[in-house]
Amino acid sequence: TEIEIVPEEIVEIIYKETDIFLIGMGSGTICDAQYLFSEDILGYNKGHVPRHAKVYTNLTDDYENIKLKSIEAYTNFKNDVATKKYPEKKHDINISENEYSKFIKK
Repeated sequence: TEIEIVPEEIVEIIYKETDIFLIGMGSGTICDAQYLFSEDILGYNKGHVPRHAKVYTNLTDDYENIKLKSIEAYTNFKNDVATKKYPEKKHDINISENEYSKFIKK
């Protein structure tokens, strides 16, 4: 069970009084497991970083570059499909004349 932003003293009572597996975020160290959102861990959370979060690196610039490169790549793909530059013959699978003949006969 997820337990989020609950004082550790309360979590301790719940933990001792139940047999449920506790996954905590911002609820102290007593839970069976901990989690944070990737945005917080990787530092590309825009705006407010929650009190309970810990930033381990700052990928903001990298994330923006990846986003721009992704947009460019998808735009190029869309344009290539629209102008029939993709797929090219080299991207197709080939069939032998013998197999093609068998297919046509059936």
